[in-house]
Amino acid sequence: MDNDTKKLLGITDPNLKFPDHWLKAKQDRKGHERLEIEGTLTYSPAACPNCGVINIKTITRHGSIISIYPFGQFRSQPLDLKIKTQRFYCHACHSTFTASSPIFDPQTSITKDLKHEIILRLTRVESIKDIADDLGVSASTVQRTLQSLADEITIPNHNYLPKALCINEFKSMRVINGAMSFIAVDGDRHKLFEILEDRRLYKLFEHYSAYSMSARRHVKYLVMNMNAAYQQLAKTVFPCTKIVYDRFHIVKHLNDTMNHVRIHVYNRLRRGNTEE
Repeated sequence: MDNDTKKLLGITDPNLKFPDHWLKAKQDRKGHERLEIEGTLTYSPAACPNCGVINIKTITRHGSIISIYPFGQFRSQPLDLKIKTQRFYCHACHSTFTASSPIFDPQTSITKDLKHEIILRLTRVESIKDIADDLGVSASTVQRTLQSLADEITIPNHNYLPKALCINEFKSMRVINGAMSFIAVDGDRHKLFEILEDRRLYKLFEHYSAYSMSARRHVKYLVMNMNAAYQQLAKTVFPCTKIVYDRFHIVKHLNDTMNHVRIHVYNRLRRGNTEE
């Protein structure tokens, strides 16, 4: 397989090797024809992922396994990746592990690109069966992907809070109990941390009190606007945090104050009153 074909298919991992005749046709259990890309995944590991020992002739090859990953569809035909994956043996900790690739996550049966495509299709008004038929996977695969998203959102880790927690409120939907919703961003990773339906103070107390004390002590900076309720939250829930006012809100307050002064001076001069 040449480099242009790899780029077209999105399988640019240099550790994946493909023979000259890499495309095969086969039939599944129901008699439907599927296309299959055959390849080999192997490399020399730098260290053992289990014990961390550096590979100085301490890790040897230990056979291989064949894994088949659904890869979506090509010209309305289901396409699979059939990868012969190298296994390794660590002589330091006497454990085995399998070669990994950024194309697919460990302990999953589909590629990352296909998972992203399923997630994108789940945002539309489509049935699970239609998504499965269009992408050449089973309905249970689509359901597992949906369940994995639900688990990531609904099961928070109460033992972790970021060192820099950036918080604010926003208008979300009419049906929520409070007037505004609450958003928190992980300032360390620059990623969305969580969204809460209600930003009222007692709701925030209930939510963050469920986190362990070690997690709450880990929050060193609370980046926020000048909402007094958030200051009470910081003093009560996060004992080791320092309040940092968001520069956007500081500039906004300065701009509002300058506009207030400007309008006051303009109205005074318009009325011909120069003594105030």
